[in-house]
Amino acid sequence: MPLPEEVVTSVASTNFKSLGDGPSFYHNLAMSNATNQQNLAAQNAIAQQQALGTVLTAAVGKIVKALTEADAEEAASLNKVFSGDDVASKIASLLSALGSGQVAAKTAQTTPPPTGG
Repeated sequence: MPLPEEVVTSVASTNFKSLGDGPSFYHNLAMSNATNQQNLAAQNAIAQQQALGTVLTAAVGKIVKALTEADAEEAASLNKVFSGDDVASKIASLLSALGSGQVAAKTAQTTPPPTGG
């Protein structure tokens, strides 16, 4: 039994439209995939840049800390080298003077008051 002419024409038109729309559909699909890949690459680049920024911030902080902090021994050594003064001997002299002052104060406290006699 032959198909009616309207059915054949309709099927032929639908097939022709599908064949014509196919390349456009697949092109759009490929472009969408490429855009997604570009977005992913951009996100990865941003994440990598942020991670590098974190590492650089930590490194600079550590360098600045090392440059700005000095321990007491290093400070005394530098003072002696640059000024010729020995801080340790000054501190020892100061402690000696304080100690003798304390001894004098204790002696004064324990000396009995003079009595009439």
